[in-house]
Amino acid sequence: MKRYDSGGSYASIWRKKYQNKGQYLFEKGTALKQTTKELNMIQKSQRERDALRKCTFKPELISKGIRDEDYECITEKTKKWQEEQRRRVVANQKAKEVKEVDGCTFHPVTNDPISPRGYYDSLSVFNRNMEWNDRRELKLQEQLQRTGLSLIHI
Repeated sequence: MKRYDSGGSYASIWRKKYQNKGQYLFEKGTALKQTTKELNMIQKSQRERDALRKCTFKPELISKGIRDEDYECITEKTKKWQEEQRRRVVANQKAKEVKEVDGCTFHPVTNDPISPRGYYDSLSVFNRNMEWNDRRELKLQEQLQRTGLSLIHI
């Protein structure tokens, strides 16, 4: 195998021209950067020449003009766009819900469509206290009836 002879070993080359290895590497990097810059400029000018060759400088006119009937009222376009956005949001939400429960094996059966927590959240504090008081009185009356006593209201 023939080896490129550059006048000696790598160490001897940079020691002859440069004071240290850092200076050698800096010069090498600078030269590489300059070469890359020149190559990029050549490629850019080539692309520009190719683009100019493709230009005919003769515009193509469209024989069919644009009619006003082709344009919709801006409010109609906005309504259509909003409806499409709403449909996309709903579809994304449904897809997200399906993805969340996909693979879920737990399916509880409930008879009450309104959960008690949701029911009590919708009531005011006063109404909840009144309902609690009514239930308490009902329980008390049931207990008194079982024991045979009666409640006297004053």
